[in-house]
Amino acid sequence: MCSKDYILVLGSGKSILNLTTNELDILGECSIKLAINKFSAFYEISGIIPTHVYFEDSHDVSSILMLKYIFKRFRKEKKNITFIVSEVYKNQLHKNYLIFFFVKLRHFYKKYINLILVKLGRVSLKLICVNLFNRYVYFLSKFLKTKQFLLYNLVPKKSLIQYINTTNCENKEHTWASSLNDPLFHFKGSFSSVLNYISICFPNKTILLAGVDFNSSDYFFENELDRLNFKTKDWTYDLRKEHDKHYSVIQTDGVKIDDALPFMLENLKKTNNKIYSLNEKSYLVQKGFIEKINLKNI
Repeated sequence: MCSKDYILVLGSGKSILNLTTNELDILGECSIKLAINKFSAFYEISGIIPTHVYFEDSHDVSSILMLKYIFKRFRKEKKNITFIVSEVYKNQLHKNYLIFFFVKLRHFYKKYINLILVKLGRVSLKLICVNLFNRYVYFLSKFLKTKQFLLYNLVPKKSLIQYINTTNCENKEHTWASSLNDPLFHFKGSFSSVLNYISICFPNKTILLAGVDFNSSDYFFENELDRLNFKTKDWTYDLRKEHDKHYSVIQTDGVKIDDALPFMLENLKKTNNKIYSLNEKSYLVQKGFIEKINLKNI
């Protein structure tokens, strides 16, 4: 089978840096290269340019700022990139700042339409314009300081945006989506939702995991992460550092990803999605959930 028939899933584990030049060349031929979360901000270090960026996180300011940074990084790439993001970001992503400006301008006029009608009967047109201008400046200055403004992003022109919802990982009733119109299965991290996404969009394809290690709290881009001029530590940071593992394999509320992996792998079988890891030391291989594959065999 040609490497073009494979779906490459890119995680942030340090093993991604162990890939040889020849292996990178083979992986570069994969038709789909799907990067999970922060990987996308530092893809250049890995030597692999994603075709798909999965970033569902939206729970805090650090996530929002990271997504903005990812868009900034990809705006220089003259490639067609598919961004898979939470529905929380709907109507907040634009390919042109002018659109953003007019969206907010329209919102302003709709908000103050009653004021305009009242003022028309009391003061001159000149005073109306001055008053409205002052109010708009005040509104814009306030808006620029809010979390709401942080949500507005300029996405690369050559991009496709897919909006998704995910299930609550605390839900004991496991539900595997069969359509992107349904919430994707989510359990202890984005990896579970990525697999559900692949089963819907790319059935009958073999999945290769690169950098999906789970056996360390460190990313392959730790040094670069520390140099960014905004907060990057999310709510899992302290827990990860304490256990020196990925959040997915740390037991919280009595569960870890191991509890749902049989369910996930069984559903991948139904869509004929075989799955392998490129790292024999990865948590998933060490625990016997999946097998390691040699790139020479594909």
